[in-house]
Amino acid sequence: MSEIRKIKQLYFNAEDFFNNKHYDLALELYDEFLKFNPYNLKALYKKALILSIKEEYSKSLDLLNQILDINYCIEVLFLKGQIYFKLGEYIKAMNQYRLANEVDYFNELNYYNSKW
Repeated sequence: MSEIRKIKQLYFNAEDFFNNKHYDLALELYDEFLKFNPYNLKALYKKALILSIKEEYSKSLDLLNQILDINYCIEVLFLKGQIYFKLGEYIKAMNQYRLANEVDYFNELNYYNSKW
């Protein structure tokens, strides 16, 4: 099997473990995959999501901020809001939800403007 196929298989196996709620195994495979592709946003997001599920909020927030440095997206802002809410930091949570709403609004606006 070629090296590229092995790396892709790592990702697909991580996804399978994640979907079957085997989070520790998925986390290991995402870590291994990210050694080869450290800026893969989907893998970084899933890793942050697993860390959030495991209540490792600080590590999850660090990853989410890393993702936002690369790409500003609604899912990441929403997850940050959820984490802040769970931590009882309600103002920070509301700020993240507001930012997520603004990103969603501008995405829709750009979509409709591009149709003209």
